[in-house]
Amino acid sequence: MAYPDTYYARTLTDRKTRPPLQGEAQCDVAVVGAGLAGLTTALQLARAGLHVAV
Repeated sequence: MAYPDTYYARTLTDRKTRPPLQGEAQCDVAVVGAGLAGLTTALQLARAGLHVAV
C-alpha cells in the first residue's frame, strides 16, 4: 500500500510495513479503516473491554 502524497508521507522517517494476516483471527469488533474515526472507535471499544481488530 502506498502512502498518498501528503506532507506527513513526505516527512515520515519510520515507515514500518506490516505483514498481512495469516490464518484465522477472532475479535469482538473489526474496524475497517484506520483514519481518525476508525482509530477513535477502536480505542473506545477496547477501553470498554472488547477485543478489537483494526
